[in-house]
Amino acid sequence: MLFYDVEFLTIPKIKYNCSVIAPKYRAMAVKNENLFELCYLEAGECVCQTSSGALICETGHLYPMIFREKTEIYSESDRPAKMLAVGIDCSFKLNVVDSEKLSESDTRELMKNLLSGSRFLIPKEGISSLASDWVHSYMKKIVSCKVGERIGEETRALSLFIDFMSRITMSSMDLVAYDAKAFPTSAVAYSEMVISYIVKNYHKKINVADIAKVFDLSPNYLHAIFKQVKGTTIVDYLTNYRMAIAKTYIERFGLHAYEAAELVGIEDPAYFSRIFKKLYGKSISKLKREQA
Repeated sequence: MLFYDVEFLTIPKIKYNCSVIAPKYRAMAVKNENLFELCYLEAGECVCQTSSGALICETGHLYPMIFREKTEIYSESDRPAKMLAVGIDCSFKLNVVDSEKLSESDTRELMKNLLSGSRFLIPKEGISSLASDWVHSYMKKIVSCKVGERIGEETRALSLFIDFMSRITMSSMDLVAYDAKAFPTSAVAYSEMVISYIVKNYHKKINVADIAKVFDLSPNYLHAIFKQVKGTTIVDYLTNYRMAIAKTYIERFGLHAYEAAELVGIEDPAYFSRIFKKLYGKSISKLKREQA
């Protein structure tokens, strides 16, 4: 299975979030190195055509659109094309990953790298909402944000988009693991549940013992299988997840360290600042000076 390994190099911005209904849909996109789109097709069928090939987009699927070539998107069927689209403007690096060709060590390395908070793994040929019912729900929430019309709506849309990309990445990592036959299914399932729990509760005061209790497992066992599958500890994953979100709060919204720390469930601002500098190689004050 083919995936896009996408690394955002600059802070992403919402370029557009919209719904489209057209009996005969046709759109031309000029080459744009910094445009990344998620498109969910609610009805109809479309073709995404570039000089390097074509992608058939089917109803009920989410597709990542990369516009590094001139692109034509059109529908040929009599059914009206109905889609939800979110366009992101930022500089990004892109690699294509073939999960069936990855060795076990390659798989572990990929999963380790995906914990950076700015790298995401998206199926190249789309995600079916029949298999992942949350896909359609997320897209509707993002498109419903009144970006440019109400204060705070761009922030809300971007936050939803990053959460969405993170959740897609988690699902993609499991698909890669299955293809590589690197991990037992039960370990992958528990690891996925741990990450889902972290995504929902990172802003609370939680630890490995709390998470293990939720799944009625011993902390040591849960720690062992999570590290086997994800290549990192639960504590490090939780810390990296919290810090990635906190960094976005600081960069995008200018929050102070103590404010960002509180929002991601870290009570000690001094500890938060030390971890931030360790992870990102610079202090929060230096980061803010660079952005000024």
